[in-house]
Amino acid sequence: MTKTKGVEFPEWVSESAYISGRRNAMLLREVPIDPSVGKFFVDSSTGQVFVNNVILDYETIKMFTVRIVVRDNGKPKLSSSAFIRIRVLDLNEPPVLIPKEVSFNENSPRYTQASSPIFASDPDEGQTLTFKLETNPGEIFTIEGCSGLLSLNKEVLNYEASNKHYVFVEVTDSGVTGEDILSDSSQVTIAVLDVNEPPVIVPAAYSITLCRFL
Repeated sequence: MTKTKGVEFPEWVSESAYISGRRNAMLLREVPIDPSVGKFFVDSSTGQVFVNNVILDYETIKMFTVRIVVRDNGKPKLSSSAFIRIRVLDLNEPPVLIPKEVSFNENSPRYTQASSPIFASDPDEGQTLTFKLETNPGEIFTIEGCSGLLSLNKEVLNYEASNKHYVFVEVTDSGVTGEDILSDSSQVTIAVLDVNEPPVIVPAAYSITLCRFL
């Protein structure tokens, strides 16, 4: 088999003498018309296979099998055919961070976890996603790198003082080759939920004037 840019060709595609027995034979190659294989076409003079104006997706189909026909211009004209395999090579695609809102109850103690983790997806198989905080005003929160779960770093949440906080989260994939790592980031809204708090009696000084009756 011969290989050209990830496409495997049978030897007869490039050996004209083998096909027709004539060194000066002209070879014409074609992909037979087939609706299921309309993704490719072949240069009839060189045998080079091209993608036919479509997008190939490794995650959907990793390999195609097509039949190539080669014809000469002899008398009589002869032809031969064979099936070739076209492999789709995987390229790293960036992860996608899904913007969302998470929440904490006010007055929560340190290390309290958010209502739900930050969610991200990646179209590539077998990716390891890692989360980190890009911005974190006041360093109030932390994030677990492997899960995207936010936790409280400081006991400062007060609904009456501020019922919303905002951080930017970045998610990074592990790449296909290890050198093609990609990332995505998005703002995450953190809501502080109101919790009923008991009333407080504020100490105060009182004065009483007593009247003395003689």
